Formats: sequence, structure tokens, C-alpha cells
Amino acid sequence: MNKDRNSSPARVRFLHVIHLLTVTLWLGGVACVFALTIRAFGLDAAGFTQAASLVLWIFPHFLLPVAVASLLEGLYYGFLTKWGFFRHKWLLVKWLLFLANGPLIGAGCIGQMQAALARAQSGAYIGGLADGGGVLLALAGHIALLTVMYILSVYKPGKAGRRKQFETV
Repeated sequence: MNKDRNSSPARVRFLHVIHLLTVTLWLGGVACVFALTIRAFGLDAAGFTQAASLVLWIFPHFLLPVAVASLLEGLYYGFLTKWGFFRHKWLLVKWLLFLANGPLIGAGCIGQMQAALARAQSGAYIGGLADGGGVLLALAGHIALLTVMYILSVYKPGKAGRRKQFETV
């Protein structure tokens, strides 16, 4: 039985392009949030409140949809193509990194940003790394994990054709 019965080669190539586009949007969005967050923690309490509200708006309205789209694309690959979920070690690593992103986003980024926003609204906001260090660290970790996932998607380590390609160079 052909496991790719629902997936023509053209459809899989199209999905691959869409997947890379989605992951690029996700990584670029997090990088923009990181830059905005660096700037936000350098502002006074009133400025921080505005910037933090924007950051907290970006997560559910932009980053979450592209993350879910990326997840759905990965599930499509796993169920309806020959790639499967665990056929290659790099695929397993990508799934584990995807799962590791959850705590970084929830507790690290969103949770700590909400706590800093509450401090700003109560008058206990200091700014800088005192209030933003944890958020920035979580965002940097998120960017690092997404970058590794992106590299794995493009490079596909362990693929026999890739090794031969680099040996002939």
C-alpha cells in the first residue's frame, strides 16, 4: 500500500515550501518581538505598558497561528507522507524542540511579560534586566530552538544524498 496515496510529489513539494515559509514567519516574528522587548524594557513604566501590551497582543494574533500552522504541516508530513514521525533522527529532534518551545513561550515569555506589566501598573516597575531579564532569556532560547529547527528542516542531517554531495565538493 502506498503511504503517499494522498500526497502527490507536487503536493509534498508545495507543502515543503509552505512549511518553510510558515517557520520563517514564526522565527521572524519572534525576532521582532525580541527586538521590541529589548526596547520596551528600556522605557519608563508608561511606555513599557504600551509596548508590553503590543507584545502580548502579537503572541495570540500572529505567533500562535503560525506555530499551529507549522504543527499541522508537521502532522500532515507525519501521517500522509513517507516521512513519518520518527523515520529520521532529525525529525524526532524537531518534534522534541517543538515541544520544548511551549514552556519558553508560556511561562518564559508570556507569563513573565504579564508579571512585568503588572509591576508597571502597580508602580513597582524598575525596567532593564531587573524586570526583563527572564523574558529576554526565554525569547533568546525560543529563537535558538526555532533556528535549530529551521536548520534541520533545510539541511536534513544524515540524508545519504547530502553526504555524497558534500564529499564531492
